[in-house]
Amino acid sequence: MDAFADHIAGIQDVISFHGESVAELRAAFEEAVDDYLETCKKLGREPSKPYSGQFRLRLPPNYMHARQWQPRHTARA
Repeated sequence: MDAFADHIAGIQDVISFHGESVAELRAAFEEAVDDYLETCKKLGREPSKPYSGQFRLRLPPNYMHARQWQPRHTARA
């Protein structure tokens, strides 16, 4: 039996689905998402949102100030 299986990436919850053809996989995906949203509603919680893909880093203010005044290129002898 040939089958396709997949999951929704980029969220904390696990949502998986499968089908024996591309059309079945698409239908299973839509059904899985609908079921997930309905389950979240019944549980009274917000669905997971995709990760932003951003990495936030806090640096001390003096770090950026010091970097601003450093030369960008150094001469080579």
